[in-house]
Amino acid sequence: MSRRKVVVIVILAFFLLLLTTGVMAFNNEPDGFGGLKWGDKPKEGMEVLSEHDGSLFLFWPENVSTETSFTSYVFWDNRFVAMITTILDEEQYEFIKDFCVRIYGQWYDVKKELKEGFLIYNLSWDGEKADIKLWYDTQEEQGTWSMWSTVIMQEKEEAEKTAGGFGFQNEPDGFRGLKWGDPPTEDMVFIHGNEYGRNQYLLPDEKLQMGEAELVEIEYIFFDDGNSERLMEVWINTKDTTSAASIRSGVNKDNYELLEELCKFRFGKETTIDSSKRIVWGSSKTLVYLTYDQYYIRGLGTVVGGTLVLSYLPIDGEYQEPKQKAEEDALRKSTAEDW
Repeated sequence: MSRRKVVVIVILAFFLLLLTTGVMAFNNEPDGFGGLKWGDKPKEGMEVLSEHDGSLFLFWPENVSTETSFTSYVFWDNRFVAMITTILDEEQYEFIKDFCVRIYGQWYDVKKELKEGFLIYNLSWDGEKADIKLWYDTQEEQGTWSMWSTVIMQEKEEAEKTAGGFGFQNEPDGFRGLKWGDPPTEDMVFIHGNEYGRNQYLLPDEKLQMGEAELVEIEYIFFDDGNSERLMEVWINTKDTTSAASIRSGVNKDNYELLEELCKFRFGKETTIDSSKRIVWGSSKTLVYLTYDQYYIRGLGTVVGGTLVLSYLPIDGEYQEPKQKAEEDALRKSTAEDW
């Protein structure tokens, strides 16, 4: 695995840490890792991997534990706050899992959101002073083992909220008059639904503009649990052209750029997951992300442009649970028949 890919995985894992916090104690909570205590300064000989979201990711060549994994030491405010170790195969995942259970006790999920699945394992030890996460994707054959100081991470989050950073501003409670959990309005047109209850709607007379950015479509996504339909996502699509409004104003920017500026102005400092045009704002309830790619639009075919997604995680989690279970059952059946 290349160092660049490792850094991307480590940064993604760190972002996920920011979205999860623990409230319970577990056995033998660690006060650091690899000879470093929480809050220690960087050691001589450490090499800089990257800087992200105000944190410094360092590699310590003199303290490499195994030849098959890569450990990143994370510092914020010049203090050791987290370690993230990459996992490259399922055997290594099982070894680390057994080690964690033996030392820290049985893994658990305080929020009842993380489940041990057939394809992706996501285990949690959430403590008062330290938190531990262990995940592994059996399809991608990659994962991470991470632990961090709960106290310092809370300080980081509070500092960045004050500075307008992580913990985005003006967290949306819906879109254009519709609140999360609301049913479709009478004037909405049903477009498509799937077997898991994900229903897509359009508004015929929708205003296809946000600021100076011109839009091509806005999709309202509802989850049908069999009793009612509730709003859980909104997909806002743009086309890769310079908007007429921006030309008139002399700005002459692409619709994606205009939408990006609008989001940053509304939500504050973004968190970028990877090197592509993918920008994320997140909290424990709401996920907002802006991405740039090609996609299919009815009547237009395949177009290139930006997509802004607003997602309400509690309802989306309800939708994902039966969907994931059905996919796992299908894979188990296929594997049993083909083996």
